Amino acid sequence: MTDLEPLPTSSVDIGEYCRRVEDYLTRANAGHLVRIVGSGFELVRGWAVSGVPLSVVCRGIDMKAERYREGHARRPLRIEFCEPD
Repeated sequence: MTDLEPLPTSSVDIGEYCRRVEDYLTRANAGHLVRIVGSGFELVRGWAVSGVPLSVVCRGIDMKAERYREGHARRPLRIEFCEPD
């Protein structure tokens, strides 16, 4: 499966969904690993349960990451910052 390939909606594997989002976020952060835990996990779990496609999540991460880098951010981007996008 590729990163953007949708998971079957009938039985969403929350762990797999979160790992894919975490992997994509790591790439957006130029390899800096940011674990999805706590409130970030609850946010991503909610997306998975609601059926938000990974492609939509990845696009939101890309949009926020682009603006984040333009602001000369010194810290890695966290998933919670991507929610509005």
